[in-house]
Amino acid sequence: MKPGMPGDPIVDGKVVYIIYQVWTEGSDAPLDDSRTHSRVGKKSGSLEGSTFRFKVGCGAVLPALDIAVKTMQIGEIAKVLAEPDYAYGKLGIIGSVPPRKYFKCANGIR
Repeated sequence: MKPGMPGDPIVDGKVVYIIYQVWTEGSDAPLDDSRTHSRVGKKSGSLEGSTFRFKVGCGAVLPALDIAVKTMQIGEIAKVLAEPDYAYGKLGIIGSVPPRKYFKCANGIR
């Protein structure tokens, strides 16, 4: 992945812009991608394109992503692996995410 630039820490309440791709365990196609904001499976690609804006610590994203972003620096690209309790839960999402699946995410902060 890629280290970020030193700077102020990312804390709850800060608005961040990220580029991301999300996969579930065992899947080669992203479940979600900031480039398309669609749940239609596509082949993995580079983290280029549209950013997703959210306020950290406000429950706007999966808990795993909120936690991961607070450990990152601007410009950093990281991979995140999360247990179901920090992603889509033990039940998953009917029709999209099977129950008890781990979540993988590659994201970069701009």
